[in-house]
Amino acid sequence: MFVGWLEEKKGIFELLETCRNLSKSRVFELTIVGEGNASESARRIVSEYGLDDRVTFRGWLAGSELEQVFVDADIFVLPSWAEGLPNVMIEAMAAKLAVVISEVGNIPDMVRDGEEALLIPPRNVAALQLALTNVIDNKILRRNMAEAAFSLAEKQWGVEKAVDALLSVIRSSIKQKTKS
Repeated sequence: MFVGWLEEKKGIFELLETCRNLSKSRVFELTIVGEGNASESARRIVSEYGLDDRVTFRGWLAGSELEQVFVDADIFVLPSWAEGLPNVMIEAMAAKLAVVISEVGNIPDMVRDGEEALLIPPRNVAALQLALTNVIDNKILRRNMAEAAFSLAEKQWGVEKAVDALLSVIRSSIKQKTKS
């Protein structure tokens, strides 16, 4: 699955090129959630590449519809050219998906390549194809990455971590107030 703005800089065209290459030797389905300036071009390319039976455009989804897409997926892919730390990556990790994502922004600082995700250089169809081939073909790798990603998401961004951080701020504020 891909979730994000359908823009050139999000790597949507590299992803579609990779899907065309993979369609010759692999069975897969790609669900694309999002819209953007490249939506029309992306839909046209899917038709030109003969991928209409493998690629589904869902538009923007929210709530239970979006949750169901995460439940139905095995792999999350975001071949973006630039990111900070994408929330959707964290959501995919929390949904126990194998993550294939560009090594840009803060991403390489947060996940380990081959552990919680497969990191790829941006704008690199060959690397994206290799990474997706690996997670499509290797069920054990896919499962282990998904488990490691979930564990990291729970530890780094889970509710308990947020509550602990909030309590720390509150305690610090109380100390400051009592000193005044």
